[in-house]
Amino acid sequence: MDLRAKTFLIIGLTLLGGIALIILFSFTLLTDSYAQFEEDDTRHNLIKGLKVLSYEKDQIYSLTGDWSRWDETYNFVQDKNDEYITQNLNYASIHNLGIDLLIFVKGDSTLTYATRINTTAGRMESVPDEILSQVLSIPDICTFESILDGKSGFIILPDGPAIIVAEPIITSIYEGPSVGTLICIEYLNEAKVKTLSSIADLHLTISSIHDFPLIKALNEINEITTSDIIVTPESDTNITGTSYLSSIDSNGFLEFTVTLPRDIITQGKATILTYILFLMILGLVVIVVSLIIIDRFVLFRLRTLIENIKNRNTERAQIDAPLLEGDDEFSRLAKEIHPIFLELNQSQKDLEEHNRLLSESERKYRELADLLPEFVFEADLDGNISFINQMGMKISGHRMDDKNTGFHILNFIHPQSHPQFLQALDQIRKGKPINGTEFSGINHNGETYPITVYASPIWSGSQVTGFRGFAIDISDRKEIENSLRKLADIVEHTSTGIVTGTGANVDYVNAAYSQMHGMEPAEFIGKNPFLVGTRYPEKNFLSYLDSALFSGHATFELDHIRSDNSVFPALHDLTILSGTSADNAVWSLNVQDITEQRLAWKALIDSEALRESARQLRDVISRLPDATFVIDKDGWVIFWNQAMEHLTGIQEADIIGRGRYEYAIPFYGEKRPMLLNAVLDKEGTIIKLFPNVSRSGDSLFTDETFPKMGKGGKYFSSMAGPLFDSKGNIIGAIQSMRDITARIMAEQALMRTNEKLNLLSSITRHDIRNRVTVILGLLPLLKEARNDPETAEIVKIMDNATRLIHDQIEFTRVYQNLGIQSPEWKDAGFLVRKAAEIGIPERITVENTLSGLFIYADPLLERVFYNLIDNALRHAGPNLSSIRFSWYSIDNEVCICCEDDGQGIPDDLKERIFDRGYGSNTGLGLFLVREILSITGIRIFETGTYGKGARFEIWVPSGGYSEKDNID
Repeated sequence: MDLRAKTFLIIGLTLLGGIALIILFSFTLLTDSYAQFEEDDTRHNLIKGLKVLSYEKDQIYSLTGDWSRWDETYNFVQDKNDEYITQNLNYASIHNLGIDLLIFVKGDSTLTYATRINTTAGRMESVPDEILSQVLSIPDICTFESILDGKSGFIILPDGPAIIVAEPIITSIYEGPSVGTLICIEYLNEAKVKTLSSIADLHLTISSIHDFPLIKALNEINEITTSDIIVTPESDTNITGTSYLSSIDSNGFLEFTVTLPRDIITQGKATILTYILFLMILGLVVIVVSLIIIDRFVLFRLRTLIENIKNRNTERAQIDAPLLEGDDEFSRLAKEIHPIFLELNQSQKDLEEHNRLLSESERKYRELADLLPEFVFEADLDGNISFINQMGMKISGHRMDDKNTGFHILNFIHPQSHPQFLQALDQIRKGKPINGTEFSGINHNGETYPITVYASPIWSGSQVTGFRGFAIDISDRKEIENSLRKLADIVEHTSTGIVTGTGANVDYVNAAYSQMHGMEPAEFIGKNPFLVGTRYPEKNFLSYLDSALFSGHATFELDHIRSDNSVFPALHDLTILSGTSADNAVWSLNVQDITEQRLAWKALIDSEALRESARQLRDVISRLPDATFVIDKDGWVIFWNQAMEHLTGIQEADIIGRGRYEYAIPFYGEKRPMLLNAVLDKEGTIIKLFPNVSRSGDSLFTDETFPKMGKGGKYFSSMAGPLFDSKGNIIGAIQSMRDITARIMAEQALMRTNEKLNLLSSITRHDIRNRVTVILGLLPLLKEARNDPETAEIVKIMDNATRLIHDQIEFTRVYQNLGIQSPEWKDAGFLVRKAAEIGIPERITVENTLSGLFIYADPLLERVFYNLIDNALRHAGPNLSSIRFSWYSIDNEVCICCEDDGQGIPDDLKERIFDRGYGSNTGLGLFLVREILSITGIRIFETGTYGKGARFEIWVPSGGYSEKDNID
């Protein structure tokens, strides 16, 4: 096989193999990607369907709670009056509620009444004994931890799977004891599953099984994760996702299934086949074109050149014609072949001349090396020396005759430095030089001396064959370094601060100077000595240098500043070491802290003024309206003002000098630490006695109850802080206490009043809602009884009015606690996520960037975000696609933005939308939003552009927000 055939075969097979690998890799990767995407989509839709089922269960739970907390139900379970059955358990009322079966059980677990709806016959009927027996046999179905608890879940009845809810029967004012249990059941029949499928926009099926599933069955829907879902491709056209829910009586499971068309995998396979076909065609075209080009422009000309060379060698004729025509690499190669023989002859002559010059250069190199004052050497990689100069022989004490016995590099290195030198030799073998490494050398007499070695590898091509270098005897330099090191130790460890420099720049500061300022030495280097550490950065240091140049040195005083901003006076002695001008002068500055000298002098002058100031301060504290006392750092009382005498009945003379927590007896009735003791507690254990304490700087604040003071106890607001001496050391603590009993009693009375009003509102609302339910159940009967247009219009008006009343009552239930509870720190991001969980269409995205932003607001803050989202869904128009929550800070305030891309709000309505009664629903949504926010001083405005979308800006004042999750 010639070169041409081999080339075609190799190139063709290589290209075919590459294309085959690309096709195989692409097919595998794309098929797996489409399959995984289809599986993830199925899991997502199943979880969406489960959320719809959970919402339906919550609705039944809420409805059951309304009936179980009703006085009429409370009385019915005890006396089983027929009026309750006639008015409330009729077909119209139950059908309107959407409940299939109701069971009333007494507190002793005996059945009071049970009924179920028959939608086919349009009447109520009794519940079969089989169903009653199964329901009442559920473990603990009538047992609750409290009268406000309930139970809900799923059950498999003979008629099919169903939702079951049980709640204790109590009075309308939420008082016990419970007289029984109300059980409500809704069948998950074909019609109900169809309704749930319509809500979720999915094809859902719910069936019951009694065999244990292969995966974990869940008791609660919200426990579902993607790992609990079985995804099964049923056929080439359909795929299903399945999850299992445990029944409340542990008698079987609900199999929840969503069925989806396999549009993703079908489209993916078509795309993959098209892509593979395209690659195959493209690959074949590339192979054919490549082979033709290579043959035409490379192989053909190479074959022609070979044939011409063969002919030229055979003929042995001197032909001037070129071997190959053209202007490419092959033609240029042909032109170069002819003069090669002439070049070889000339190269031989040049090589001989080069060797002669090389020998001459080596002779000169050796002579030059012998003249150098350093130890010059050359050795192979094993350390065998091939050359050493005269100075090397002199330093080591060896003789020239010793070279005949062989030299090794380790003969010149002290044995203690052998390991270090062998490591350096390993670096040489790797092609790395030795740059000034210090070793201990040894001469012929065994004397040790320090040397510095510089060496570089000798290369032969790409291989290292040896190394050459030189060694310097540094004995004299070492002696100088030792002397300088001793001098540096003296300077570094002196108690006086020493600074040296050149011109206006610092070159060195010793440890005493840096410790004097509480700073690192690097903070002074390269800077003006007055710029760092003194109170006079504007002073010109060069003027002090001019003065020192004139007299030899200068002495002056300046104040310095430590890193903690404390100030101390210092005496400076500036000495010029060299230089003729301030710009190039080398100087030394000695700095000494003279604080103690000044304090001693000042103490003599200020002792009388200090006593007068202490007397005045004592008079001020004594006349403070708040009860105040002071202890020293050991816990002994040193001051007790008049307000404290009046509060406790203990005179100052009786308490001064007492300690061991005796001052706490009037407040707690026993000896124990007080708030000011927590200020002095370095271990931080006492502060745990005050769970509601807050801190501002060094001061502590808290509100406390003292049950043993006065009649019925008292409430105090306390503040405690440390006391410092002139040097900043803590010498004691002070505590002031203000009686806030009247304020607390008023707040508690107001809270009790609000609780009674809420209770009255709850009872009234519940009764109205029950009556509204009865009206809504009777209106269809009235409409059927008189089938005429006038009556139908009246019934429609009554139905609308009744439903509006129902919505208003539900609204008052949600907002009855507005402003009642104290404001709390709330995670705005978490509340937005919670508000957006249910009811958002898939076409609308909610972008939330508020995570980590905490807001101090009323507990109903969640309703604010819910109403803003609901407002956008209701009024933004059909083009709404996104709702975005973001925030930014400006001027110590935070602005939370809620934006959508809907139709926006006209300019003349931007304020009216916050008015009470404005809007198409209750008219209270945005009105209540502004009211909730205003409780803690938060403002809301609408600033969007009409036609581009709405934008609500919520402005949170300073102190009402935090970016941390550890809110005090």
